Amino acid sequence: MAAEKRSPVLPDAPTFKELGYDLVEGAYRGVSAPPGTPNEIVKALADAFDKVNRNPEFVKKMQEMAFDLEFMGPEEYQKFVADRQVYYAKLLKDVGAIK
Repeated sequence: MAAEKRSPVLPDAPTFKELGYDLVEGAYRGVSAPPGTPNEIVKALADAFDKVNRNPEFVKKMQEMAFDLEFMGPEEYQKFVADRQVYYAKLLKDVGAIK
């Protein structure tokens, strides 16, 4: 598992860190809006996705499929994407995929 901790769905599957690999990754999914989208629309979308992520039936179904849910608001998500871009660019450079 490329997660910080073992999955409740697969409790016997060790994490990469437990196996000695310093790797934590995820299956990231997000929703983006075009630049210039009014803040009230961005907020409405964020609120709607936050509500879905808190729905007990949805949470249960996602957990059954071994998905860990984590909601990020617009600012947090923007920072996360920017940080991932830097991380992946360095990773690709380190393995010689880009110069």
